[in-house]
Amino acid sequence: DAAGNTSPASGSVTGTTQPSSTTGDTQAPTVPSNVMISGTTSSSISLSWTASTDNVGVTGYDVYVGTSRIGSTTSTSFTESGLAANTSRTYSVRAEDAAGNVSANSAGVTGTTKSDSTTPSPSGDASNDDWLHVEGNKIVDASGKPVWSTGANWFGFNAGERVFHGLWSGNMEQITKSMADRGINTVRVPMSSQLLLEWKNGTTVMPNVNTAANPELTGKNNLQIWDMWLAMCKKYGIKVMIDVHSAEADNSGHIYPVWYKGTVTTEQALQAWEWLITRYKNDDTIVMADIKNEPHGKQSENPRAKWDGSTDQDNFKNYCQVAGNRILAINPNMLILCEGIEIYPKPGVSWTSTGLTDYYSNWWGGNLRGVRDFPVNLGANQDQLVYSPHDYGPLVYEQPWFQKSFDK
Repeated sequence: DAAGNTSPASGSVTGTTQPSSTTGDTQAPTVPSNVMISGTTSSSISLSWTASTDNVGVTGYDVYVGTSRIGSTTSTSFTESGLAANTSRTYSVRAEDAAGNVSANSAGVTGTTKSDSTTPSPSGDASNDDWLHVEGNKIVDASGKPVWSTGANWFGFNAGERVFHGLWSGNMEQITKSMADRGINTVRVPMSSQLLLEWKNGTTVMPNVNTAANPELTGKNNLQIWDMWLAMCKKYGIKVMIDVHSAEADNSGHIYPVWYKGTVTTEQALQAWEWLITRYKNDDTIVMADIKNEPHGKQSENPRAKWDGSTDQDNFKNYCQVAGNRILAINPNMLILCEGIEIYPKPGVSWTSTGLTDYYSNWWGGNLRGVRDFPVNLGANQDQLVYSPHDYGPLVYEQPWFQKSFDK
């Protein structure tokens, strides 16, 4: 005390300094892998990942949105709550061990909260009246006036990039306007069932686009970019045909002959269509559904698309019919396009035959011989059906009808 009096010494306690950096644990955990969106509601996004490993032991994980840490957990899952409907967030995760070593952040994964009952469909309005139907061999509008569809394809949403190709250099609105200025009134957009199922489950990606050429796309995920483009189509008077190009998001996915592959089952492909049609049912920008691009396959190949009266998994006639009816149950105004297949058995020949000469052959998606015996039945909505043999211009393949001597 102030007079210099001292108390007895306390009991002893021992402390040990941490090991020096040359002898202690300096090894960081591995980066969390397989980070994915595991669920969404209208106000929350859940994610999960595969556990990291460490030479001593992982003690926990930090979850980030951008550069901001939003939470920590000792498990391999995390839920962010209190979000607004239709909110997109891009997450990454890092691991930490007992010595304070941290891994690098994982690759980002984007999730989007679901719409609630008060959220309108994107671009929707109550006055849409540009729906199409069929009268005889003509496609007509609601007033019965024939419609001439002059179209172009814009690839990318079917591929691994999951966004329009060309946005790495071109401006999306300028490209869209240039199509309209050249008389193109319909754009066919190839997509994959995998992409639609990702969107259905609230999973999006931040695509590789040139934001110097597209400053309006800065910070937008691929679903937001898609909705922005639909609004541009409405602005410039362009209608949209959705083509499910392949089951998987793959630049070469069209090579696979049928609509199911790997983890994408026939039922999931149907659910992908239903999600899309439900989301845009009040918007007449999307007016046509090309159920599957180029169903094909030769007699000796497995799988291959066939056309008959069965409900077999590989029967494209049945798949197109089921898909068409499920789409029309949601939006009875959608035009349903059924392409052909590649081969069709000659009279008296079964689909089990592998003989080359037992079949009428054609190009992928171009053989509609089976329609005569097994027409697609859309019930009360039969006037929404278009048989659409897939074809290309002469720059892709010089069909005989591009030759002057052809007079059929």
